[in-house]
Amino acid sequence: MDTNTTNWQKSPEAIRQNDMSFCGALREYYIKKFRRVAANRRKKLANIKNYHDAANYIKNVRNCIKKHFKFPAEKSDLMAQTHFYKEESDHIIEGITYFSRPGLGVSGLFMKPKTSGKHPGILFLCGHMPSGKAGYYQTIASDLARQGFAVLIIDPIGQGERRETALHPVFEHNLLGRRLGLAGEQFASWRTYDAIRGLDYLISRDEVDSSVIGVTGCSGGCTIASYVLALDERPTMAALSCAITTWQHNVENEHPIDIEQLPQTLGIEKLELADLLIAAIPRPILIMGQSNDFFDLRGTREIQAELDKFYKLLNCPQDTKLFCGIGDHSYSLEHRFEMHKFFGKYANLKAIDFKNLDQNPIPENQLFCTPNGKISELPLTISHDQIAADYCREISLARKKLNVGELRKQITKKLAIGKTFVPYYRVLRLSIYSQTNCFGRFALETEKDEAMSMLKVPCTRKNQLYHLPQNSKIMLYIGHLDSELELLRNTLEFDGIICPFDIRGIGEFTPCDALRTPNRNYFELYESDYHYAALGDFIREPILGRRVHDILCCAALLKERGCEVEFYGKGQGGIAALFAAFIGEYKVTLNEIPTSYLVLAENFDNTIPQSLLPFDILSICDLDILIKYTNAKIINQIKG
Repeated sequence: MDTNTTNWQKSPEAIRQNDMSFCGALREYYIKKFRRVAANRRKKLANIKNYHDAANYIKNVRNCIKKHFKFPAEKSDLMAQTHFYKEESDHIIEGITYFSRPGLGVSGLFMKPKTSGKHPGILFLCGHMPSGKAGYYQTIASDLARQGFAVLIIDPIGQGERRETALHPVFEHNLLGRRLGLAGEQFASWRTYDAIRGLDYLISRDEVDSSVIGVTGCSGGCTIASYVLALDERPTMAALSCAITTWQHNVENEHPIDIEQLPQTLGIEKLELADLLIAAIPRPILIMGQSNDFFDLRGTREIQAELDKFYKLLNCPQDTKLFCGIGDHSYSLEHRFEMHKFFGKYANLKAIDFKNLDQNPIPENQLFCTPNGKISELPLTISHDQIAADYCREISLARKKLNVGELRKQITKKLAIGKTFVPYYRVLRLSIYSQTNCFGRFALETEKDEAMSMLKVPCTRKNQLYHLPQNSKIMLYIGHLDSELELLRNTLEFDGIICPFDIRGIGEFTPCDALRTPNRNYFELYESDYHYAALGDFIREPILGRRVHDILCCAALLKERGCEVEFYGKGQGGIAALFAAFIGEYKVTLNEIPTSYLVLAENFDNTIPQSLLPFDILSICDLDILIKYTNAKIINQIKG
């Protein structure tokens, strides 16, 4: 067995993304799923017609949401410190840090008016700006302090003084999130818990009136603010900028969103983003959108209409408002002015005049809580890398050893593989390269009425093939990126027929959407592979599990025709082939797959596709265990 390294993003010489008839299959599959959920939910809402119905619905969604956010059983000591004290002309800024959990330091700014006494509080949550609490977000927080609020604005993980890579924050978030996900830890929960501990700090300050607490944020900060509202009763009002739309619209619009904006497994509850806000009723809520935002305003208006209905049924004051500004995705001056008026109404404070809104941020280096602007310099701080590796190691060590039968059941459930069946197939036109190289093509409907995989059978122009093999020995070649093209470039020895098999997301089913990069590399950190993997984890249907389902359905079809079947898997196809071989008890040969998920977590490879890392898999098994149980033949194995 050879051991080597690989770059998971390395594309073959020709990757067929733009001209394949099934390149939109994944997109349409998820659009249909999200539309069905939305339609059923609308029917449920239509039946809510009185106070009792509305109150029961709110209670139910609160309970559903809480089940999917796992926080530490006990709150640790905040170990809060003040690092600097800065007097501005009309407010005070303090640089502070606290620990939201052992080892996880949070940097922030606490701002307050110069007047004495208690002040209503605001928790400000930043969007995905590399500078975090600095930059224009600092000016918004400063304006709130000038208005009369005591404000806490914190750096999110991967931003401001909490950056650990040179990557954009969404990439740093997604990389940390996928590693924590292996151990069943949601990055959404970590971000939300940082904010909840921020509320703890804010309320601990003598200057803060805990009876009036607002929460606000833009973009990713808006998302976290909506979680805080749904999960914590202390905020009494909220202003939410540039992220409130339906999950359905995001899917339809091919719009990938950050890993914390699609909490793993929450989708199993058949909710919509609106339910996060419905859970906060009857607290006052201001929703703000922009005319040129990539978060679809149609969904924003739908959510506002749903909120209006609940406030009316509960006989509450009309404490929910929608404001649509003109411009791009940002906490614009218009949004800021509306927020000041809204919060001022409930805190009995006069709004700052529009023309006086601060647009001159203090230089970032003057707001550092640590000497060089890195939270890692704070004693007792542990890096995000180390925290993620430790959690994965802890889950692996605590894992119970299961017998083979029980492990098969657990994996089938964890990956949502479901019941496999003999699929209906479509006979398509041949793939023709030369007189000696062509393949019969059979699209398999491995989902109900939906072709999601492609079986190919070698033939020649003189012996064209429009029917499946029968009573033959078959090796399914499950490729890394394109099974057919890879097989043509490699010679494999096998005493039977080697059939390329493209599972969903690979080869002829490679997505051609959600791509922004010039080279259209769907493995990039915020592109198609991530997008569909995140959707799968959200609805507790990992895409890896559906790929295993594709393989097992194809094998069932061939076995029905009297064929003897085994698997050959390479790269990402190899991981799917390994799980399929274990579940279905097939022989398997593996080329270029990792040694184990734990080794990946400890020595993380940033290029590994999101779709290969199913949520919470380390709680039941690891790749090395499956390799042992399947007695897999290993050609090359990737270092962790």
